[in-house]
Amino acid sequence: MWYIIIIYIMISSNIITVSFQSLLCILLIGCAAEVKRQPETLRSAIEETNAERRAITADVRFTLDSGYERVLRKDTIWRLVGTLAQGNVYASSDSVFSIEGAHVHEAYLVVNSGKLVGFYLPVERSFAPLNSTSNINLWEK
Repeated sequence: MWYIIIIYIMISSNIITVSFQSLLCILLIGCAAEVKRQPETLRSAIEETNAERRAITADVRFTLDSGYERVLRKDTIWRLVGTLAQGNVYASSDSVFSIEGAHVHEAYLVVNSGKLVGFYLPVERSFAPLNSTSNINLWEK
């Protein structure tokens, strides 16, 4: 909202004259897309001590539909925390991973047959699918 205050000050100070189209462009540039998500119920996995653990062997870079880039870091350990209809859900054991749109959301990986298919958002209790054109292999099945 800071940009609205700056525009208001500039207009009221007669520094510039802003047309409606210019104002609309400025407002649209400052707005990120919301992360698309749907409600989902996480089915818990086995006890924490016996949970499957996986490591990513190389940095994985990808761009979300919101336009923000994310990186899954090499050697990050992911542990199985549950399942969804879309795949197995893995949470980072040593860091917090997030995805971003209009807001920032803590996110767990949703993996099906070794491919990243989306994210489980634990706070929102929902699934956010990854772009259907993405084909990101994280590990072997």
